[in-house]
Amino acid sequence: MKKKTISLRGGSVVLNNPTAMPNAIGYLWNQSTFLTMNCRGYASSQFMQPEPATYACAPTLEQTTFFQPEKPYHSQHPGRFFYVLDKSTGNLCSAPYAPVNASPNKFEFVVSDKLIEWQIRYGALELSVNLTLDDEDPIEFWRFSVRNRGDQPVSLSVFPYFPFGYRSWMNQSAAFNSEINAIVSSVITPYQKSSDYWVQKEFKELSFLKASESPLLWEARQTKFEGFGGLTNPDGIFHGLECGKADYEIGAGVMQFDCELDSQSQKSWNFAFGAAQTVEQIALIEFDKQCTSAMDRKTSQGSFQPEIQTPDNEFDHFVNHWLVRQLKYHGELQRLTSDPQTRNFLQDAMGLSYLHPKSAKERFLHALTQQHENGSMPDGILLYEGASLKYINQVPHTDHAVWLPICLSAYSKATGDYDILNTKVHRSETSSEQTVKQCVDDAFDYLLAQTNQHGLSLIGEGDWCDPMNMVGIEGKGVSTWLTQAVAYAAKEWSEVCELTEHHACAKKYAAINTQVNLIINEHFWKNDRYCRGITDHGRTFGIEDDEEGALFLNPQSWAILCGAADTDRANSLMRLVRNQLMQKEGPTLLSPPFTKMVEDIGRVTQKFPGTAENGSVYNHAAAFYVSACFALLQADEGFDALKRMIPSTDEKLLNRHGQLPVFIPNYYRGAEALNHQTAGRSSQLIHTGSIAWFMRNLVEQLFGVIATPEGIKVTPKLPSNWPEAALSLMVKSYYIDLRVEHSDNTDQISILLNGDTLKSDFIAYDYLQKQNKIVVMLSSIKQ
Repeated sequence: MKKKTISLRGGSVVLNNPTAMPNAIGYLWNQSTFLTMNCRGYASSQFMQPEPATYACAPTLEQTTFFQPEKPYHSQHPGRFFYVLDKSTGNLCSAPYAPVNASPNKFEFVVSDKLIEWQIRYGALELSVNLTLDDEDPIEFWRFSVRNRGDQPVSLSVFPYFPFGYRSWMNQSAAFNSEINAIVSSVITPYQKSSDYWVQKEFKELSFLKASESPLLWEARQTKFEGFGGLTNPDGIFHGLECGKADYEIGAGVMQFDCELDSQSQKSWNFAFGAAQTVEQIALIEFDKQCTSAMDRKTSQGSFQPEIQTPDNEFDHFVNHWLVRQLKYHGELQRLTSDPQTRNFLQDAMGLSYLHPKSAKERFLHALTQQHENGSMPDGILLYEGASLKYINQVPHTDHAVWLPICLSAYSKATGDYDILNTKVHRSETSSEQTVKQCVDDAFDYLLAQTNQHGLSLIGEGDWCDPMNMVGIEGKGVSTWLTQAVAYAAKEWSEVCELTEHHACAKKYAAINTQVNLIINEHFWKNDRYCRGITDHGRTFGIEDDEEGALFLNPQSWAILCGAADTDRANSLMRLVRNQLMQKEGPTLLSPPFTKMVEDIGRVTQKFPGTAENGSVYNHAAAFYVSACFALLQADEGFDALKRMIPSTDEKLLNRHGQLPVFIPNYYRGAEALNHQTAGRSSQLIHTGSIAWFMRNLVEQLFGVIATPEGIKVTPKLPSNWPEAALSLMVKSYYIDLRVEHSDNTDQISILLNGDTLKSDFIAYDYLQKQNKIVVMLSSIKQ
């Protein structure tokens, strides 16, 4: 029987072939560092000091930027490799797979939340590679082992090869330090302004490869090690290492260790690879500190991880092991930037609400300190004093303020913390103190003022879709989505105000929702769909007559969420989406994709068809669509779309996705009609707002748990073919063990709390104990 390409093993995902999914990655992170490891041994890493920096790069000068989608790998891509030479036969192999690329008899790339490891076999040689990260510092810990499974002794040379790359045009070098058994690469980060010297003076500008024992030989010159044989057959291995140092040359950490292995015997070495400020810091590194990961720290600080049990084992495995991990990464490292986009920062905090409410609250309050006097939010949230807005955050976008009420509402519904509305915030721009509720009121005032004469939201240089940057560049173009988002935010905030007995405010925002929905239907409904917007010169786009970009997903989803679409219109929109946007991975963001520049829409039309915002299955938008499905009580469709977001383990889809099911990617490629060979390909980009909405849909919609100031409301929406499902989570200080069952014996919802039958779907906190078992019986839905 042929072995499956991907298998699930406990809390791990195992890839059994290095070439079936050659770009598959796992990832690790700690409080300062993010590392992705490719199954073949290629790596991408950055750490904060306090801006993103790297300790290993390609042998060409690279510009520091944010993590990009679909990162290409090449033979000189920075990696972590181990060569093994059988001195009696001259056979050379490498682990994890590259650079020699010999075909192994056995290969396992095992990704878990605590470590990444490889188990590889070449003939009688069994190689084991383990990788973990330090708890805090940018240090990778590696353990390499080789076992002789043959009947005869073998004589081996082992060569760890960790390239440092071209790190500085000003000053770079590398040399072996015998006192600490490390090859140390030293650079001076290039700068032009004299003021930058004082900032960079504290940088970690040493990269190093440190060994647990003294090597026989070494080499610090990358080109000398590679020679004319290339990395597949390096001269340094076949002609001998020369113990050279790199003087203003591209550096590498190369060492040689020889060993004699009898039958069934094994030898192991430990290595540390990373960045440091001084040699003394490198000297203090201890190899017995093989840390696990950042995962367990938050658990010990009071967080609780929701856990599910459903008829879909693969769905459970992803949610219980990988969704929560991705949420934690986004919440802890802020996507490895010092100025996360405000919409990203707020939605990442929303996701953290389900894991660590205290941390989520801190992030919301921090964001509000940077709210402007007019109620708008900045394009990015500065995380430390002296940070600046960079990249896309230097382009003004119009939607950031709308995420305040949306995400704060979700936070309160997840945690039961409605007192946050009364928490006072010191806004630095105005030097004034206001409550969170007043800050949200100001945000609404700003949003409602940034409209045209009809009350439609101005789009400026972009809304949620950053590259839709030329619709309203003259200040007149409007956004359907943003107008809908304002209506939805008003609807959500009206509910929060009602729950907190701010009745006048509740009526005010309910009226705003009603009024904005009226103008949405008057100006944006076009024949059978909601358009995407109206340009500066009055052209409506995203309509049936458009050759490209005729249908956009978000305006259809959000028309349902905000209540603009009545039941008949909503059901018609869902059919439209299913017929024109759906592919195997979910609904595409728009169709048909743009193939040429449209100057009154903008940069989005220049992106390659089917990638990113130009017609991919953009999972953030797919998650909004899931919310719309559940809003219409279409649980089967909602779960189906939710499941499609997860990379498949189906053998037929592995090559299509090219990704392990250990994170939800930013997007899958669309444009199937145009680019059939690449449709469905994963972006391999871990950064996405979809995961916060995935968790919200899971808890608030699928299992129907909503916390109020006085208790919890439980109204599950299970798929019709699920006989039962379970969710465990914490609300306030109460542990909830929720089981939902479909039953033929009831025609209405029935709820048991700790064995007692309840009269409604609302459970007051006064009736809850420290640990609670809730059973919800739903009527079976006839297929």
